[in-house]
Amino acid sequence: MNIIKTNHAIERWQERFIGIDFDEQFKLSKPATKSQRSSIKCSSGNSYDNNKYNYIVSPCGCAFVIFNNRVITVMPLIERMNIKKNHRGKKARMYR
Repeated sequence: MNIIKTNHAIERWQERFIGIDFDEQFKLSKPATKSQRSSIKCSSGNSYDNNKYNYIVSPCGCAFVIFNNRVITVMPLIERMNIKKNHRGKKARMYR
């Protein structure tokens, strides 16, 4: 499969990932997990939320947004922390 880099993606790469090789990171990247996909959708200013877009994530933390065999944009992956309250913790037991 031949992936084409758009000018927008190249510009964003040069702004956000200075000194890192685009092609090498693209080769090493893997498909995004479910939680990574939701993080990309939430952190993006544009709406990449339908199933037409593919996401792959590189080891350096870059998310590639792909549509019709074209890399549309790249962005840093900021994973959300799912912190759940521990209702059985010491502090929770104190106030019962």
